[in-house]
Amino acid sequence: MSRLTKHARRRMQQRGKSYNQVQFILDNGKLQKAPGHATLFVLTRSEVSTRITNLKRKIQLLERYKDTGVLVDNETQLVITVMNIY
Repeated sequence: MSRLTKHARRRMQQRGKSYNQVQFILDNGKLQKAPGHATLFVLTRSEVSTRITNLKRKIQLLERYKDTGVLVDNETQLVITVMNIY
């Protein structure tokens, strides 16, 4: 976790934001220039919407691919067969 100023801690408390939320924004937000020697990390509404859409697609793929096995030869790395696993 990044170190926080007293001001940042006070604003987090006032706005009901947790350390985990701040860290998530720092890890996943887009960078924007800010005045002085600062960088703003943001997750915009459109960015969040795009990420949710992408995650939903991945969930759909996981649902479709569950119970599937792929058998690979250890020496040649060739796929031998694809099978349903129950």
